[in-house]
Amino acid sequence: MKRWFLILLIVVVIAVSAVSIVAASGAPVGGCPDNIHLHEVMDPDHNHGDPHQHVGNDQDQNGDGWICVKHVSVNGSIHVHTDNNIPLP
Repeated sequence: MKRWFLILLIVVVIAVSAVSIVAASGAPVGGCPDNIHLHEVMDPDHNHGDPHQHVGNDQDQNGDGWICVKHVSVNGSIHVHTDNNIPLP
């Protein structure tokens, strides 16, 4: 578990420091690590209807309208976010 969290933390740090091009098409320009899902960026004031916490950077760094999200708590109330910066095949 500690190793997974460390890897995820490294991905978040890389995503925050990475500079990417802005996509004009609205389609994702990058993908996510294994077991992390692509998700459309939401309004930061959006309420899911339940208390939850976001960990990491939920900003769309590459401007494509997509981020990577993983639920890490047992009840799904904690989400790890990072930008989708893994090149698509």
